[in-house]
Amino acid sequence: MDILLDTGSSIDIVSSNRVRPEHFTGEVVFVKQPLDAEFRCLPLAKVELQSPEFGCVVTKAAVIDAQLDSGWYFLINKTHELILEAKRKSNLNAVVTRSQTYKIEPLRSDEKKKEAVSSKEPAAVV
Repeated sequence: MDILLDTGSSIDIVSSNRVRPEHFTGEVVFVKQPLDAEFRCLPLAKVELQSPEFGCVVTKAAVIDAQLDSGWYFLINKTHELILEAKRKSNLNAVVTRSQTYKIEPLRSDEKKKEAVSSKEPAAVV
């Protein structure tokens, strides 16, 4: 499912085709669209957005009828900020090997080599 950022929206919107019945929260929200004079009552559901880029983000979304499914998940600014925050978090359980450390911090390993022979003290002659 593609994600579309809707900066003017105040709630995420997803099709009922994408939501399991057990994920409905029992809450409702009234939504009014710009070209419609009436408010629509839409149920809310917990939705998990998963991607290799940001992992998993759980949010609430208003659920529209299956016949209106366009294949898009409409995202609000708040959820977009959650995704950006998830991207910035580092993986606490990540393992970094010596070769990865050298790729990440080559300057530090070069500094350690230089510290082995100090230029301030001459080498002892025996």
